[in-house]
Amino acid sequence: MRSTADIRPLLAQTCSEYAANLEGQFMGLEILPASLEGSDKADFARLVIENVTNGTGTARRAPGAGYERTDSSFEETSFSTKEYGLEETLDDSEAKRYETYLDAEREIANTVTYKLMRLHEKRVATKVFNATTFAGYTGAVSDEWSGASSTPYNDVQDAILTLKTQLGGVLGNSELCLAMSEKVFRNVVKTTQIQGKIMGGDGSTIDKMSGFDMIGAARLASILGVDRVVYSPAQDGGSDIWDDEYALLYFRNMGSNLREVQIGKTFLWNEAGAPYTVETYREEAVRSEVIRVRHHTDENVFTPMAGYLFSNVTS
Repeated sequence: MRSTADIRPLLAQTCSEYAANLEGQFMGLEILPASLEGSDKADFARLVIENVTNGTGTARRAPGAGYERTDSSFEETSFSTKEYGLEETLDDSEAKRYETYLDAEREIANTVTYKLMRLHEKRVATKVFNATTFAGYTGAVSDEWSGASSTPYNDVQDAILTLKTQLGGVLGNSELCLAMSEKVFRNVVKTTQIQGKIMGGDGSTIDKMSGFDMIGAARLASILGVDRVVYSPAQDGGSDIWDDEYALLYFRNMGSNLREVQIGKTFLWNEAGAPYTVETYREEAVRSEVIRVRHHTDENVFTPMAGYLFSNVTS
């Protein structure tokens, strides 16, 4: 049976704009960036890093001889999205508080979008802060970053070299990023080692211009020699979504080229021309309009070799 719900493109655009403004609260799409797709499932070619780094000779060609041939650097894999959606009612009496009915619809739609984003955040966190996902690419820090005398700078520098060795130096046009919970971020920037890097001293004192509140993610990224540091305070039911026992060093690519070095993507079916589909229908029994927001996603880690997971980060 065909749905009688009305598709609301304007509300969908509002939800997309609202979601884009939530940077700093959620980091799931910072780790597995969105890839808008024209179908809910499809095959795609991913970079096989081993084929780029192994098995080549000199490529020198002698007169009359053929050229050296290499194996394909790409292999077919696939994504398959699942549908997620939530509904909320807008009671007629509640709508009267707003200047226009559309204003009321927008507020409800944005609230539902926030809840969907939090669920997406949980799915990404479960997948990437996971030693099974990064089996063979995980290492415990010897001195937890929750201690003031710990050495996060040294740990990250060692891991950068390890990660680049994993990739055989194949880096492409991707960004090197470090992701952690807000709790871990606050611990790291308070360590004597990081404070010392900021002030050019031993970190025994914190000057007024370079105190804790001035040490943002961009500054920490510069100190650590990565392109970006991301952290999230996201919670669910009063508990942190991001486990403070982990931090992830990873390559990502924000473009649409799936053949660049990157741990993965969030594949989003662009079903109605926007990442979110918004529908409304009337429910007369409760004198309300029902506002439904839904999307189809696949949080897909297709190159775990492009990441390095720190464990034992917090005591």
